[in-house]
Amino acid sequence: MKDNASTVKPAFPGTGIVVVYSSDENFLPYLLISIRSLVATTTESPLDILILEKAIPLAVQREFLARCGGGDRVSVRFVNLAQAIADAGVNRYRQRGQWTEATLYRLLLPRTLPDFDKVLYLDCDVLCCHDVSALYGLDMGDALFAGAHDMGIEAMCRRLPKYVTYARGRGYGDWSRYINAGILLMNLARLRTSGKADEILTSVMEYGCYFLDQDGINFIGRDRILEVDQRWNWQTAELMFSGGALPADTPWLIHFSGIKPWDDMRAPLSNLWWNHVRPEEYDGYWQRVNALRLSEMRILAWAGLPKRKWEKLKKWLLGKSLPGWLRNLLQKHG
Repeated sequence: MKDNASTVKPAFPGTGIVVVYSSDENFLPYLLISIRSLVATTTESPLDILILEKAIPLAVQREFLARCGGGDRVSVRFVNLAQAIADAGVNRYRQRGQWTEATLYRLLLPRTLPDFDKVLYLDCDVLCCHDVSALYGLDMGDALFAGAHDMGIEAMCRRLPKYVTYARGRGYGDWSRYINAGILLMNLARLRTSGKADEILTSVMEYGCYFLDQDGINFIGRDRILEVDQRWNWQTAELMFSGGALPADTPWLIHFSGIKPWDDMRAPLSNLWWNHVRPEEYDGYWQRVNALRLSEMRILAWAGLPKRKWEKLKKWLLGKSLPGWLRNLLQKHG
C-alpha cells in the first residue's frame, strides 16, 4: 500500500511508462480524474504510476486505489517521502501562496528513486487527452528536463516588473525558453550525476523564488532543457493572463493552471475533465468534495467578502506562520 521511497522498484522493468504525481489528501479527488484520463488514453504501454505523499492515511489510500482501476497493465502506488523530506530539510518549507510543500517533492526524485532513470511528472490538475508514449519516449540526451513553454510567462512579466528584475539578478532573461513545470519529463540519471536537483532545492529553500522550483528549474537548468510541442502542455491560465483563444483542436495534455474544472463547470475545456467523473460518484464520494466548496461559500457569506478578495486574503494568510489547525482549515477551504 505505502512504499518507502528507497525501496521502490519499477513495476514493469524496461517496458513501463513511469508517471509521478505529488499530492496531499485534499487533492486526491482531482488526482483521481487525472489518473483515469491517463489510463484511458495510454492503452498500449504498461503504466507505473507513483504518488508522492507524506501523511495520507492508509484507509484513504485504499479507497483511492480501489477507484483507480486499470487492470494488469497499470500499477498505482503511494510512495512515502516522510524520511526523505526530513533528510532534505523540506519540512522547513512554509507555504507561499498556492504552492504547498508537495510541489517540491519532485526535486527529491533523483536521490529517492535510484532504480529509475526517467519519469514523467504531472501535476494533479492535468488531463490526458492523448497517449503519452511519444512524450515519454523522447531521447533526452544530456538534457535534465523536457517541457513546454509557459504560455503565460510573458504576460506575467508585464504584470510583475519586480519579478523580471529578480530574474535578471539570477542571470535569467530569455522568457521564450521558460518552460512550465506542471508537465515535466525528468532525466533522473543525469540529474543524479549533475547534482542540479539539489542545487535547485537549495535555491528555493534558502533564497526563495517567485514560482518556486519552476523558477529554479528554468534559472539553474536553463542550458539543459529540451522544449517540447506546446500540445503536450496547454495551460488554461493563458486565457486569464493574455486573453488567448481556445485551441482549434483538443490539446494532447490539458493543464488546468487557470480556473479549475471542479470549481466552475463552465471553465474552458472543463467538460472534458467532467467526462471522467462517473455518475454514481456524485452521491457520497463527490458530495464530500463539494462540501468543502459549500463550506467556503458559507465563510464568504459570513465574512461578507467577494470570492476574489477572499482568495487574496487566504493567499496572504498562508504566507504567514500559522498554527497547524488554522493552516489546514484554510487549505481545505481553497
